[in-house]
Amino acid sequence: MTQIWGVDVTSAPRKRKPIVAVQAELNGRILRIQDMIQFTSLADVNTWLKHVDGVVGVDAPLGQPRRLLTHLAEHDSAWMQSWTSYVGIISKLSKAEFETLLNSYRADRPKGDKQHLRHCDKLAGACSPMMLYGVPVAKMFFALAPLLLCAKVDVPLLRSIPTSVCHVLEVYPALVVQALAKLILDAGQRVSYKSDTVSKQTQNQQHARVKMVSALSQGVLEEGYGLRLELPPQLQDVIINDPKGDVLDAAFAAVQAAWASQQDNFGIPQDADALEGWISDPLLSR
Repeated sequence: MTQIWGVDVTSAPRKRKPIVAVQAELNGRILRIQDMIQFTSLADVNTWLKHVDGVVGVDAPLGQPRRLLTHLAEHDSAWMQSWTSYVGIISKLSKAEFETLLNSYRADRPKGDKQHLRHCDKLAGACSPMMLYGVPVAKMFFALAPLLLCAKVDVPLLRSIPTSVCHVLEVYPALVVQALAKLILDAGQRVSYKSDTVSKQTQNQQHARVKMVSALSQGVLEEGYGLRLELPPQLQDVIINDPKGDVLDAAFAAVQAAWASQQDNFGIPQDADALEGWISDPLLSR
């Protein structure tokens, strides 16, 4: 049996918008969700990372585009030495300084060439890890990557610590949503199941979460992910009644982490870029 964690990340955790982690146990093809915890500060996440074990899937970019790093290395070669090296530089910046770094880089670049994608982002259809607004994944990177560096956990591809009992992977729950949508919705339909904005939270979204929970429990992901998800009734209720979708996204992250735990090298190709990182999901391993 393998301990699995799925983590839905926010860059500024607080009581109203915590970082959500679900704890699960993988036994063969059965992934049993056992518990859920919430972190209302990055300090709490830092403490947890230093004691957690198993395979952890986090819904946040863990690396930056090689193209950005190449430009920054014109002024300091440490940006291109390794993930450990450039995250070490970033860990010494304030949040405002990190945002200024990205904004200054974009300022003189032509439209359409201001935010770069990593190779894995292109394959997954994910947004740029340089994005500060809308879905501010750059802020998630800034919040999480230095914590991983400090915690000395194994981050496959990016930073190898063979003796670590914790392996942290980047995942992208939207890919699980896409797989589910193809199975439970009519072709061409898009699934809306969450919103952080209260005025945009709808009954239809709750119905979609009900349908998703039911489908997961019936084993619809066995073909793509090789797993059957078991959710305790009380957590099913929490997911269905969570209009922000954070708990469901954390469960999806756990699915991807569980899949990766059963693959060679966690599903990361041998030629993956050790500066940029990789998103662990069967879609990207084909």
